[in-house]
Amino acid sequence: MPKHLWILKSKGEKSSFGGNDGYDDKPDAYYIYDNFVPNHNKLKEGDYVLIADKKYLHGFAVVDHIAVTEGLEKKRYSCPVCGIKEHSARKTKTPKYKCRKGHEFETLNEEITPIREYRADYSTSFINLPEKTSVQLLNKYYMNRNRYYSIQRAMPSFLEELFPDLLRQLGSPAGVVLRPYMTTDPYKPSEKDERAFRTGRSYYRPDQSKFRSDLFGYYGIKCMLTDCTVATALEASHICCYRGDEDNHCENGLLLRRDLHALYDADLLGICPSDLKVVLSRELMNTEYSKFNGVTLDLNNSGCRPSTGALEIRWKVFLEKSQRSTVPS
Repeated sequence: MPKHLWILKSKGEKSSFGGNDGYDDKPDAYYIYDNFVPNHNKLKEGDYVLIADKKYLHGFAVVDHIAVTEGLEKKRYSCPVCGIKEHSARKTKTPKYKCRKGHEFETLNEEITPIREYRADYSTSFINLPEKTSVQLLNKYYMNRNRYYSIQRAMPSFLEELFPDLLRQLGSPAGVVLRPYMTTDPYKPSEKDERAFRTGRSYYRPDQSKFRSDLFGYYGIKCMLTDCTVATALEASHICCYRGDEDNHCENGLLLRRDLHALYDADLLGICPSDLKVVLSRELMNTEYSKFNGVTLDLNNSGCRPSTGALEIRWKVFLEKSQRSTVPS
């Protein structure tokens, strides 16, 4: 876990919070601030950040790099009564402004001040939150909250308790936390059927959710054929059909978007064991799925690889089914 979780207040292009004309932030890529911003010198590379505006949380990221530019100037504004820079503009009340100490005034003091500008870049790890996720979720997680501060600390437990799936993705610049490559015995396909059957011949998979979670841990929360990183849309696909607990081995699993999982289970999509390239059945070649033909499985630089033995068994089934579908009746 990085040392800190920081809340970065942003309204995007030309965002403004008090004593200046704003910052050219790009909320899903970088955050700009200067040496007059409280906590400016505490945000560090490797820290978690949560990007928010006054109403909504936009996303999480890990700070990859902080660039510093010296010798700039900036127009800054202050209260004409006490000189404090922390004030807010009011939409309906008059006078127009009110500072943190309660002074009300119509016109701001203005001065040109030398500044040091910072740019915190987190573009490689940014993860969007669902639309209109309320900032009220943060209320009990602030540390020494100040409504005027644009950089504030929050309790790291906010991520652990409310967004554990996203936390799993924020552990590295690549945006994923990957477990070390497994030290257990390699997966060995077996013809033995150890499934537990209910009435009739239906069966259940007691550890299916764990199997999916384990695959997330090894490959990250990402479809192996698309850029989809929405955990809810991803499923754990067995290469060799599930016949018992041993088949819930990570080397016997693929992470696929739900529709691609269905195609793989139906053997309309095959994976070549030698180069991990996708081959589509003829009936998919003139569909929207044709773009996946020839695509190589993305293992997300994990150091893990699906079992070659399992892939060979499944590849043989795919080829036989493809051959049958091309033979005239």
